[in-house]
Amino acid sequence: MTYNLEIKTKKQVEFIDITNKVNEVMEKSEVKEGLCTVFVKHTTAAVICGEAESDLLSDMEKLINLIPKTGYSHGHGDPGHTPAHILSSVLGQSITLPVVSGQLDLGTWQSVLVVELHGPRTREISVTVIS
Repeated sequence: MTYNLEIKTKKQVEFIDITNKVNEVMEKSEVKEGLCTVFVKHTTAAVICGEAESDLLSDMEKLINLIPKTGYSHGHGDPGHTPAHILSSVLGQSITLPVVSGQLDLGTWQSVLVVELHGPRTREISVTVIS
């Protein structure tokens, strides 16, 4: 089963914790054991599994902002988004998580995070659950 989520971002670079939204999808799916894939349908955003602690996310944003903003060959109308394309490819546009007893089998500090890299925008997230 596949469900689509819409996420509205507010900043150029932003981390959005969608763990609760994915858990809501898990409940609807009624899958007890299997896999859940979370995929962002954009080339200037990413999805990761990480800790959603504010200071850590601030540090991650600092690292993202170290990427040079200019000097790229790619541009097609908006040369400012090239770093976002590169970071999206490096961070990844999907994650697959185990489903155990009808819930995401995450570690204590793990969350599902959408990483906005060229916002603000509206992002579509595909959540697919299989048993």
